[in-house]
Amino acid sequence: MRTAEVAAAGLLRLKGPDAAANYKLVADALQSAPDAKHRLNMLYAISGSGVRSEEVFQATRQVVNDSDPQVQQAALDALVKSSPDQSQAVSALQNLQGSPTASALTKKLAEGYLKSIGKRRQ
Repeated sequence: MRTAEVAAAGLLRLKGPDAAANYKLVADALQSAPDAKHRLNMLYAISGSGVRSEEVFQATRQVVNDSDPQVQQAALDALVKSSPDQSQAVSALQNLQGSPTASALTKKLAEGYLKSIGKRRQ
């Protein structure tokens, strides 16, 4: 599984004409991950890649409400780090805070990220 994480991170870091296709491959891999461990590996690759992509950002939004607390935390980290711009991350985090379906952990983590972003803006 670690190999998949390294491969995904490599795909995300590649620039050039195939970059969008690589982002889609990683987003699809995240969406089709068979279990929490695989989802975590994809999310770690996304967070560590430094890539800001709408496709990857939307894929991370889909796993924020995962039943596994580690996946929830990694998904929020990946969401913040992959958002094409900070305002999208802020909007997504605010929506999670007010969501009746978000777990208490997700809401708490979203609040922490919002506070962190607010401090960086000042």
